This record gives sequence, C-alpha cells and structure tokens, in this order.
Amino acid sequence: MKWEPIDISATANVPDEDTLTTQASAIKTKTQSFSNHFTDLHTTWNGLSGIYHAPAQQQVLTAMNTPKTAAEDLVDSATSIKNALDDFATAVGDIQTKHTALVGDIDDAKARFKDIYDAQVAQLIRAPLIRRASALATDYTTARKTCVTALQKVKRVTTDVTSHYAAGVLDLVSNDAERLQKAASRQDSTPAQVRAYYAYLAKMSPEEIATFAQEYPEAMAYGPRTSMPAREQVDFWKGLTGAQQTAIIASLPIIAGNTEGVSYTQRAKSNKKVLRMMLGGKFPVTKAQEKAYKSILESLKAPTTHDQKRHLISFDPSTDKPLAAVAIGNIDDASSVTFNASGITSKTQGMTGEVDNAQALWDQQGMYADGRQVVVAWIGYDSPGGFPASTEVNYTDKARVGGHELATQLDGLHLTLVQDGGTVPRINVGAHSYGTTMAAYALTQTEFKVDSVYFYGSAGLDPNVADSADDLHVKDAPNGRPAVYATQAKGDLVAPGGILSSAFGDVARISPTDDAFGAQVLYSESSVDGSGNPLKATTGHSGHGTYDGSHLSTPHNQVEAVKFLFDYAKGEAIGAYDTETGHGYLDANTTSLYNFAAVTTDQAQILDIHDQAISDTYIERAKNVYMAPTVAVDASQLVVNTTVDSHQSVFDRLQDSAVGAVNSGIDKGQSLVDAAGDTGKSLASGAADGARKAIPFGWGDSDVVKSLQDGSGKVLGGAYDLTHDAFNASVDDAQDRGRLLSDAAKWTRNTTIDGFQLVGNGSVDSAQRGVGVAVDSALAPEEVALRHWSDTHRDEPTR
Repeated sequence: MKWEPIDISATANVPDEDTLTTQASAIKTKTQSFSNHFTDLHTTWNGLSGIYHAPAQQQVLTAMNTPKTAAEDLVDSATSIKNALDDFATAVGDIQTKHTALVGDIDDAKARFKDIYDAQVAQLIRAPLIRRASALATDYTTARKTCVTALQKVKRVTTDVTSHYAAGVLDLVSNDAERLQKAASRQDSTPAQVRAYYAYLAKMSPEEIATFAQEYPEAMAYGPRTSMPAREQVDFWKGLTGAQQTAIIASLPIIAGNTEGVSYTQRAKSNKKVLRMMLGGKFPVTKAQEKAYKSILESLKAPTTHDQKRHLISFDPSTDKPLAAVAIGNIDDASSVTFNASGITSKTQGMTGEVDNAQALWDQQGMYADGRQVVVAWIGYDSPGGFPASTEVNYTDKARVGGHELATQLDGLHLTLVQDGGTVPRINVGAHSYGTTMAAYALTQTEFKVDSVYFYGSAGLDPNVADSADDLHVKDAPNGRPAVYATQAKGDLVAPGGILSSAFGDVARISPTDDAFGAQVLYSESSVDGSGNPLKATTGHSGHGTYDGSHLSTPHNQVEAVKFLFDYAKGEAIGAYDTETGHGYLDANTTSLYNFAAVTTDQAQILDIHDQAISDTYIERAKNVYMAPTVAVDASQLVVNTTVDSHQSVFDRLQDSAVGAVNSGIDKGQSLVDAAGDTGKSLASGAADGARKAIPFGWGDSDVVKSLQDGSGKVLGGAYDLTHDAFNASVDDAQDRGRLLSDAAKWTRNTTIDGFQLVGNGSVDSAQRGVGVAVDSALAPEEVALRHWSDTHRDEPTR
C-alpha cells in the first residue's frame, strides 16, 4: 500500500535544550553582574556624604538608591526568567528524545509498509504513530505556553528608561515572528527559512498579526527574498481563516501582495500600498531606490487611449535594485496571460519603458484576442549589467536565481486561478536577451507546461539545462513540434556577441535559433503582414529603438565580424547597443512584434517557419575565419603524406616483383638439377642391373654379385647426394645473399623515402606550428584580456 506521511513537523525544529540552559544562565549571570556594578556605584556614591554639602544635599546623596533597588529587582526578574527557561529546556529535551525515537519507528513502519495490502492492518500500524506525534505536539505546545505565561509575569521594574516593548510586557509572539521575518528577508535566505516564517504566521491570531506589524513595521514592507514552491504558498493562504487573511491584508501587505494563492486584484492593491509606504518616508530609501519606486508608480498609469488598468502583481522594494511585475489587464479574468521577461541592463528605474513594450504587445495581440488578454512586464530578477562596465552577462548565476522566481510565479498563476473551480487561461512566456537565459532555467523547473514561448535577441541558453526545445516544459504546437519560437534579427549583433562571449564565463551557451536546438525559427527582417501591409526589420538589440543610426558600427565581412566580437566582449563595439528609432523588437509595425503577437494568441500557423536564423550562419562563418589557417595547413600536410605514401607503395610493389622473379628463377633451376640427379641415379642403377644379368654361368644372380651391386649403388647414390647437397647449399647461399641484398636495397630506399617524409612532415608541422603560434599570438592577449575583464567586472546575484 502507499505510505501516507505522518505529520511530525510540530516538534521537528524545537529549540535546543543545551542552548536554552546556556542562555538562561547567561541572562542570570549578566544581570547579576549589572546589579553588582550598581551596588559598587551606590557604595562609592555614598562616600560623598562627608565631602558634599549643599541645599539639595539629601537628594544628591540618595540619587543612587532607586537604581540600586531597580537593579536588585532586575536580578529577581532574571532569576524568574532563568527558572522558566530551565523548565522549558527540560521539557524540550524530553520532547527531542521522544521525537527522535518516533522518527525511527516511522521509518521502520514505512519500510514494512510495502508488503502490507490490508487497509485495517495498515491503520493498526499507523494509528499509534499518529497518536504519538499528536501527543508530542501537545506536549510542546503546553511546555511553550507554560514558559510564555511565566515570562509574561515578568513586569518592567521601572519606567525611567524606554522599553523595546510598547506594551511594557515581554511579547514573545512578536519577538519570534520578528526573528523569523528577519531570517526570511535576508538576501541569502533559504526556502526553509521562508517556510518557517509562513508556518509561524499561520499559527498567529489576527490580533497577534496586528500587534506584530505595529511593533515591527518593517514586516509590513520587507518580505521573503526567495520563494517557497508555488503549491506550498497556495496551501498556506488557503489554510488561513478568513480573519487571518484579513489581518495579513491589513497589517502585512507585502505578504498579501506576493503570495501565490492571493487573488491578483488583491495582490495589486497590497503592493501599491507598500509602494506608497516606500515613497511616503516611512522607511529610509536610497536615491536609486526612490527613482525605481517613482518609475514603477508612473508605469501604473495607463495612457488615455487605453482603458485597461495596470496592476502591480509582484513587488520587492528591499534590494538596491527593486523588483516588480506590472500587468496590463486583469489576470483574475484573463483569456490569456503573457509574461514578458526583460533582458540585460533592465531595471525598475526604467519600468515605464518596459511597460510601454508590454503595451505594444498588448495592442498587437488585439488583432486576434478578445480584449481580455493580459501582458506582464516582468522585472522579477536582478538582470546583469552591460558592457563595458560589467561582464555579468557572461555568467549564468543571475539567470539561475531569476529562473527559480519565474518558475514559481508561472506555477502560482496556474494554481491561483484554478482555485474554487476556476479555469486556466492560455499562458505564454516571452523573453528578451539575457531574459531568455533566465527563462530557459524557469521552463525546466515548472510543474505545469506553458502554451508557448517566444525568445527574441537571445544571449544564449545553458546546454546543460536545455540543449533542445524538447527539454522545455512547453506544450506542442498544432504542427506537432514544441511551441518554442525564436527570432534573431540580422541587424542585432549584441545577442550573438553575448553567446560567443559566454565562453569566457561559466558556461558556453547555445543559440535557440540554431537548427540543432530545434525551435521554430522566425525572421525579424522586412516583410508583410497577412493583409500585405509592410512590416519593418529590427536593426538592433533593444525592444524599443531610440537611436538615429548616425554612428552605428556594423561589420561588413567575416574579418570585421571576428574583430567586432572581440571588441564587443571588451565593451568597445561603438554604437553596437543602439537600435534605430522604430526598429526595435517590440516597436509597432515590425515583423518581430507581429510574430510575437501571433505566437501568443495561437495564430502561429500564419507565420513562415525556418530552421535557423541568418545570424547563426554569420556566427558559423566567423568561427570558420578563426580556424581557416589551421585548416589549410592540415589539408596541405594530408596531401603531402598521401603522395609520399602512394609513391612508397609503388616502389615496394616493383621491388617485391623483381625479388620474386629472381627467386622464381633460382627455384626453377634447382628443380631442374633435382630432376637431372634423380634421372642419373635411375640410369646408373639400370646400367648396373643390366651388367649383373649379363655375367655368364648364372653368376650374376649369386649373392656375392648382388651384394657388390648394392654396395656400388649406395656409393654412387651417396656421392650424388653429397654433390646435390653441396649444390643446393651453394644455391641457397646465393639466394639468401640475394634476399639480403634486396632487403638492404629496400631498407636503404625506404629509409631515404621515410627521411624525406619525415623532413616533409617536419617542415609542414613547423609551418603549422608557426601559423598556430601566429594565431595564438594574435588572439592570446585578447583572450587573456577577455577572461580578466570577465572575472573582474561582475557582481554577485541578488533576488
């Protein structure tokens, strides 16, 4: 059976027993020391009685009596505090021991559970564990309440000094909440710290929430710096009572404005309340922050030509670079929502410009939408600075942090709108420049797939996260391919420069418009719309063009392209960042904006899809220019080696043929000699036999004659064999000498050829090394300069 987790969170993070007892003793020791100082001071002060005489003598001499008494009373209070904490520590120690045992028993039960199929048996195993967990939670609640009650009995011993606690009573609830809020709002906060803060808020009563905000007003405006998973945020909000939600909306607007699960209408109201607090002098702000707050406020004012209200759906005022997201239209009633993520150098000090870009997309979507479309200008991460002041764009750390936040908000959009039977609108993501790097991280983390993605002017994606469009959590388009669309204007040289310069950062990124990635590529050059109206080309990197083009420096050939890439990486590409007026990616009547609107309104079928952007071809050609000298030398060396090897093979075949012919002649002569010897031996034997038979009187058949014949035959045969062996030895010796001479000749010839080839290869290698040294000499200073520049011109990412 499936194991259902048992909730033991109530006692998972109880205070440490040793820490409590140590701190309790420290309170008592320091308070006693404080009192001792006042006793000494009182004794010394009394010494004035013999030397000080004045009309107010008695008042002066008794001035230290009250402080001494108050210090002694403070010791009594410290003793009460120590006793309460010691008792609490003892209880906590017992709870910790029981909690550890319970965890072990739960693990054992969980291990056995896979073999259990009877529900009643399963319940019998789980029930006692659940009871133990509940009893431990009750024990901890009781121990804590006892401690709090004892501590709240400790009253102020004097009103002569200002208390940190407005009520004059030790408020441990607000104190705990403040501690958790500070941990959650630090720049390096973790999801676990945020989770602890939210869990504590969920336990507070509406009255305690109001008191907390009154005593610690920073909690009203400074919220968590990182996010819990969207589902946990939604569960937190749904788990609150109506009274708790109302209290948080009234007293902690930063929480209500940035928690997934809260309606977007309410979020906008709460965030605008915080924005006015920041501008109202309630908290200290820097000039940069003030400029950002004013720009955000200005961006919320819709032009008179539009009736769509603008909503501040997320806001983090706490950083040096405040973060925000402004929605054009009401998300709570949207038919489609498009998050448009900003790129390099974007910041909320220029929020009006980002919202203007979003407005341009909203207007263009009106060709196909029903008027309930929403476009979100999203600056929800710390985007990198631009060249030449910063090389942050070469690194992915800021993209990783931003990707986590965007993924959380995309999932939060889905989960918030499906509450209480709601429906999910079409969800799209657009991303520009470094925003594409960030969005790729987000779209590999989301729980839910989005309907489409439109990358424009990309600074490249991390191939370790997504080296294919299939890796992104995006639904398929009607043509069966992932609805991942990308465009790269031919006139935008900043984007490919960013991709190539990433080799000097932490990850060499890839272009989403390269055919290997598999996105559906759209051009951003001059074209016409569906009605034949002309559309303009994008001539730079910006979303909105403002440059007159008078000093725009664009490479015209491959050599200039390579030089441009190095100049760009060092921040020396004059005019490369500027986009001509009316020719930005999101300017009206441009091909890019027309394509963006069609993709995000499910009209991509009317567009011309390509495999690769023109600029990717330029990048490949630039790489070829860089490698051309080495490629040419390698080709020359290959030709030389092939020619020499061919000649050597021919010589080997000719020489082997000659040696074979000589050996064949010798073998043939030796065979003839062997045949002649055999014939001679046969003739001699026949002659001897004939002579024996010719002896008269039958003496030829006598044993004596036959023995003589055999003896003579053996002598003749032996003599022949000796002669034959001597001949063969002479022939073999001659043949061996011939082979040795042949091999010697072949070795001499091969050594000569090998020497020639070695010298040739050495020359070619030397030439190749010379070319390589020349290329390295030309490029090494650039590379060293680039890497040094890249390492020294960047800041750590912030939320």
